[in-house]
Amino acid sequence: PLDDPKFIPVAADVGTEEGRRTVRDEVEKLDKPLRFLVHSAGTIDPIKSILDVTQDELRKALTVNLEGPVLLTTALYPSMSKNAMPGRVLHVSSGAAHGPPPVGWAAYGISKAGFYQAFKTLDKEFVHLGG
Repeated sequence: PLDDPKFIPVAADVGTEEGRRTVRDEVEKLDKPLRFLVHSAGTIDPIKSILDVTQDELRKALTVNLEGPVLLTTALYPSMSKNAMPGRVLHVSSGAAHGPPPVGWAAYGISKAGFYQAFKTLDKEFVHLGG
């Protein structure tokens, strides 16, 4: 439950450096290792054909759905690796990461596929580092 003192929700725009810094600063205030990180940020916009998606629209989807969670995870890794039992990261993804999404969901599907591959890579690197 949200009123459990072990659960500390932090609302921030992880698509921005400032938002990721906000989360990192809140974790550092705890002065103890981070045990769990849940990524649930996401945007489905723009809902339109890939042929009509602008560069800025694609960048925003990639920033929110891929770049933000990857950079936040790497920023928090030092706190998570301090645990006797390594921290865990839960990434809320989508079936759109694993096959062509419905027409109109191009930017979302592309960004979620990148997100999936990024976290397979992070998992391999964290295991290699012993965390």
